[in-house]
Amino acid sequence: MRTLSVVVGCVGLLFPVVLSAADPPYVGRWRVNEDKTDYGPAFNFSPADSGALRFTQGDQSYLVRFDGKEYPHPLGGLVRWIRIDDRSWETTLTQNGKVIGNAIYQLSDDGQTLTTRPKRGPGETVVHRRTSGERQGLVGAWSVKTASVSIVELAVAGGYDLVFSSGPAQCKANFDGQDHPTFVNGKPTGWSTCMIMKAGDRGFSFTVNINGKPFAVDTYTVSEDGQTLTQIGGLVGQPPNHTVVHEREPQR
Repeated sequence: MRTLSVVVGCVGLLFPVVLSAADPPYVGRWRVNEDKTDYGPAFNFSPADSGALRFTQGDQSYLVRFDGKEYPHPLGGLVRWIRIDDRSWETTLTQNGKVIGNAIYQLSDDGQTLTTRPKRGPGETVVHRRTSGERQGLVGAWSVKTASVSIVELAVAGGYDLVFSSGPAQCKANFDGQDHPTFVNGKPTGWSTCMIMKAGDRGFSFTVNINGKPFAVDTYTVSEDGQTLTQIGGLVGQPPNHTVVHEREPQR
């Protein structure tokens, strides 16, 4: 998954930005160029005992049991899985009795793509391609094929060094090395924060923390001509495994 794809997904423009000479070069509206982007591996499912599967994403791993019961999640909270039918599954993540994530996994008829989408409410629909495993079921390795979110909005506003907007998700932060809350539809998530640091004159690093634990980090760098924003990163503690190329959208 992309950095803010499980956490701060990218959909559309939340507010207009006027680029001035005083603004850093990454300020603006950016669209993903899918042809130049390599999302890298996302996650994999492997067989476990008693019909369970092991879900692994980076160094995070846990057993998936399709019994509808709640089990501890490595990032905190409780996770529950149910099998809807032979090609679809539902997972729910709760924390302190509150649902913070609810997704449907849908396998294509040929077993080569797996689409994840929110069961309800805002969120990102992502299509994954199978890179290993049989053509039936979840077992195998999966990489992101296409993501429904293609726009990132970066601004300097309201006394913040960076306002990072991705559809309903947003983080307002300063280059102070401190955690700042993330928001969805204007409301704090309560379980996710972000931290930004400068990366030279033309970029910044963006770290997502979940339940106080560093989860993913990306570095964003603008090209010399100011027309391309390259995002390189992955899960914290792992080698970078994705490169996302964004191109500047014309001012409207």
